[in-house]
Amino acid sequence: MVRKLLIWILLVLTSGMGVVGRADETPTPARLDAILKQVIENQMENDRARYRYVYEEKAVVDRYDSSGDIEKSVTRTYHWIHTEVESFSKLISINGARYDRQYLQAQDNAIQRSISDAERLSPQKRKARIARTRRERDGQMQTEIFRNLLAAFRFTVTGREHVNGWETLVLDFEPRAGFEPPSPRSAFLRSLSGKLWITRDSHQPIRLTGRLGEDVRFVGGLFGSLKKGATITLEQADIGNGLWLPTFTTVTYRRSLLFKGSHRRETSLFRDYRLNPGVRPDNQVEVESLD
Repeated sequence: MVRKLLIWILLVLTSGMGVVGRADETPTPARLDAILKQVIENQMENDRARYRYVYEEKAVVDRYDSSGDIEKSVTRTYHWIHTEVESFSKLISINGARYDRQYLQAQDNAIQRSISDAERLSPQKRKARIARTRRERDGQMQTEIFRNLLAAFRFTVTGREHVNGWETLVLDFEPRAGFEPPSPRSAFLRSLSGKLWITRDSHQPIRLTGRLGEDVRFVGGLFGSLKKGATITLEQADIGNGLWLPTFTTVTYRRSLLFKGSHRRETSLFRDYRLNPGVRPDNQVEVESLD
């Protein structure tokens, strides 16, 4: 009886060790490369899809004094709507004070006029406007990071964690030697290091944190620089339809601009994603409000 009990305990222990071993397996370099390519593909689709949605953004800008205390804080809430030609933000409130119905309606009317004007553009001008808008959207910080993910960074798997109910793979990243940014606005990638969390099964990026390791100068440093130590945090959530869209971003930085310095934290909270009825594809359904 004792012998059978010991054998049973041994089987349980070895079985448990086997499960732990599988959970702790580290992807081979080739497998990790394939996973990261899938992450990039997923994120590019997420970023493109974002402009098919309307949503709300609460933007908080905190300005710090020389002692590190908040000197001034302003909160603005926007309703975003996008078309192929242009993006529009409707200002709803400042510091919790909501604008009256007349002002909100005036903004709606101005947006509708702009949309109507764009529809009357000549084909040549419309094409040029769309190209400009796409360049602006492609230049968004999040898109720049993920588009250049493999070229700009070296990755190391550091473990697994549960983030917002999802099992994730955690990766450290550091700048890759010899990386040349494709544009001046992506120069910050040369000194960015941090962590990336991706869902273990679907390989969706759910969280990214980063820090600049050196100053980033713009236009040769003449018009300003972003100081070493600036931080960035991005978080996303599953909104349905296989898409993961931003819920939270924050950037903390010191910046000098024409001999004037500033220390700020800019935070955005995103919610209430809904497909824009004007661009809704027939094969997609509206998702629930994301609170």
